[in-house]
Order: sequence, then C-alpha cells, then structure tokens
Amino acid sequence: MNPDLAALTGAAASASDTIVRFGLPGVALVLLLVVALPVKVFLGASPDWNRLALAAALPGLLFLIADGAILLATLVRPGLFSSGPSILAGQLSNVPSGFQAQIASDLNDAATAYAKTIYDPDHAETKDYQFLFLTRNVPACLNVAISNASKMSEDGDLFFRVKPIGADDMGGASSLRLTLASDAGSPKLTLERYRDDLRVGEATAFDPLQTGTEPLCEAKPATTEWFGIQTAFADVQLPLTDEQIEARLRSDDAFIRRDARIALANKGLAALALLRKLIFDDADYRLQIGAVVAIAGMPLADRQKLPADILQKLRMLETSSDRAMSQNARAALNGLPP
Repeated sequence: MNPDLAALTGAAASASDTIVRFGLPGVALVLLLVVALPVKVFLGASPDWNRLALAAALPGLLFLIADGAILLATLVRPGLFSSGPSILAGQLSNVPSGFQAQIASDLNDAATAYAKTIYDPDHAETKDYQFLFLTRNVPACLNVAISNASKMSEDGDLFFRVKPIGADDMGGASSLRLTLASDAGSPKLTLERYRDDLRVGEATAFDPLQTGTEPLCEAKPATTEWFGIQTAFADVQLPLTDEQIEARLRSDDAFIRRDARIALANKGLAALALLRKLIFDDADYRLQIGAVVAIAGMPLADRQKLPADILQKLRMLETSSDRAMSQNARAALNGLPP
C-alpha cells in the first residue's frame, strides 16, 4: 500500500475511534486538532486555507460549548438526559394455583414485564412470578393483574395499581417484592423494597380496584431522544371501532380486556346495538361479561335509559352461578328500580 495512503487511512481510523469513544468532545477534538490546526500550521499561508481552517475550527468550538452546556444541564437537572437502559426487577409471590399474573407499567417502551413462573413442589397451591422491565425511562406506576386461568370464569380476578415507583427502584441492586395476601378475608397486595438483599423502608399494602372500569395507571407520553435529550409527545389514540372492541374483549390479556370494557362503557348509549349483541351472547363468556362490566361502568343516567330487554337480561345474569357475572350484573342494576 502507498505509504501516504496508509498514513491517511490510519489517521482516519484514529479520528473515527476518537469520535466513537468521546461523542461530542471527540468531534470537537477531530475538527480542532486533526483538521483546523494542521491546515493552519502547514497550509495557512493561503487565504483559502485560512478560511478552511476557520471553517473547521468554528464547529469544533461549538461542539465543545454544546458538550459543556449538556454537562451543566445534567448537573442542574439529572432527569433531562437519558442514560443507558436500566432494569426494574422484582417478584410477585403467593399467586393461587389456577390463576395467572401479569405486571405492566405506565411506560410506552416497556409496557409489559418479562415474567417467569416459579413453581415450588412444597407449595403446590401457589406460584411465584419473577419479573423484569428493561427501559431507558423510570416508571411511576405498575399495574398488577391476577386473573382466572379459565376462559369461562373471572371469579377471583384482581387488579392492583402500585405506586409510586421511582428512580431508587431501578438498577440491578434494587428489587421489588410483591406478595398477595388476605387481610380479614380481603385481598391485599404488599410491596416491600430491597437493595442489596436488605429491606429498605416500610412495607406498603394496596387494595384491589373496586370496579371493572376503574382506571389503571395512566400511560406516560411516548418519548423520543435527540442527541441524548429526551422529549415527550402525545400518544394520540383513535376511538376503538365495534369490531376492535369485540376482538379485544376476547383477548387472553387481562389488561386488553379491561381497556376494551372501559372503551365500551365510555361509548355509553351510543354503543347500545353492540351492548345488546354482546349481552345476549350466552355462548361467549368473555363477550357477555365484558358487556355487563361496561354497563356497570356507565353513569346512572345512561343506565336508567337502557331498554327493557337488556335490563331483563341483567336480572337473569344476577342469579348466575358464576360469582363474577352475578356481582357485575348486580352492580349494573344498582340504583335502578327492581
């Protein structure tokens, strides 16, 4: 290889390595020391070469100024700039056999946790779930669903909203330990925080959400990143169509089913035709209970305007042998004349 070409190739490789290693300061060093300074020292006699040296030096100085501004902003407001991906890890314990668990966050980039089921042969009546989120952001809230594994019943389903979650809960040394328990017959979810296998602070107990349309954690705005600076933008969602609602009511994901029920409840009497179709579908449990839960989540003023055939069907479902169906039908009839 030509010696001059080899030298040029080596210099280019070194410059590239400097940029990759040091980011903005690396770009500045290359422009100032590799381009501007040699041009000025060895070729600066010509005005054209002087202008070239100046053209290389100015961006280099700007990159140094930008890097200093980023460093200052990081010291003043640490959360403004993202670091590398971090983890939020934990364990959900004491989930009854015959039920399954889901853990989700309020983040768009890490909505659902990676979960692994752990079985203990000495405690066959329960199981545990180890869960993990990998994200550049810090969630503020976690949703926990304990749902009946059967597609023909939601008896015993529980939803919890666990908050606050913060930056101290992130990282490999920290973990969350959630335990499902019963307090005087009422289910509770207890949160304990650990760091380096030592418990931090006091345990916190959470009650399950009381209705099937009570909101879960509010999703944070989606974020994007530009040169390490995070910016948020609104996540615009179009209203679900009747076909989308029906499909989501059949989902095996408890959170998707819940969101579809909330969407149906929010449509109110405008979705009367769909409500009638679903509530009279005795062959599909998830569609039928989805309609019943949605009606229970509608305002009393709307429920008072329901037609007689739907009210009669609700009264029939109130006597269902499935406890979830009967309880939600009773909630849908609450405040209405017998």
